[in-house]
Amino acid sequence: MCHQALEDKAEQLGKRSKHVFAAACRLRVAAACFAGYRLAEASSQPRAWRRTGRKSAWNGMVKLGRILCEEAAVAPKAMRSQEWPLALRAWRIALPFDGDGTAPDDCDGPHDYPKMHFNAGMAARDQKLYEEARRYFDAAATRGKGHPDAMLEGATLKYRGLGGPQDRPGAAADVRRAKGSTAKYPRGTGTEYPNPYRVQQGDTLLRAMARGAEVCFPDTW
Repeated sequence: MCHQALEDKAEQLGKRSKHVFAAACRLRVAAACFAGYRLAEASSQPRAWRRTGRKSAWNGMVKLGRILCEEAAVAPKAMRSQEWPLALRAWRIALPFDGDGTAPDDCDGPHDYPKMHFNAGMAARDQKLYEEARRYFDAAATRGKGHPDAMLEGATLKYRGLGGPQDRPGAAADVRRAKGSTAKYPRGTGTEYPNPYRVQQGDTLLRAMARGAEVCFPDTW
């Protein structure tokens, strides 16, 4: 099925409130965009790829693919938790193309490296894929200015020993780093990262560490 036919089908499904099926259609288009980029890159000489401007033109396909992946990842979140695997699949498809020269460190944009990896980490965490989530949070926390929310979410995994060795001193260091971060990530509502709820979660970790206590967040875990 051609790209336009899939897009048309996705639009029709969306109008019928079949958002997950619409997202799956868009994900197929995104995967095709990324595959086309890889084929074009592989079949071109590096100098010609840069000199003729083909890289710039084909980067447009990568941007489109990432937009479609984000749409697919967001669509199921308003639905049942059984649809979360589709969201994680969307991020897994998009992440390898976040370092291809299309401004991956644009921290105010929707597709910057830290934000994409943070979202992937949340999708993995929600499915209790803690090892994968921890990798994504670590990537988001260490790239560029670092993503404060990724530091705070990753700190919880480290503190509890989920997805890797327990590292409570490392968790405390991540919380303090997030709270002292100068990186600001604007939201659509005008508020900024780090999320106040996650800062409170980090403070809970620090208090628990001072007491040598366990900690759990039953509303999200």
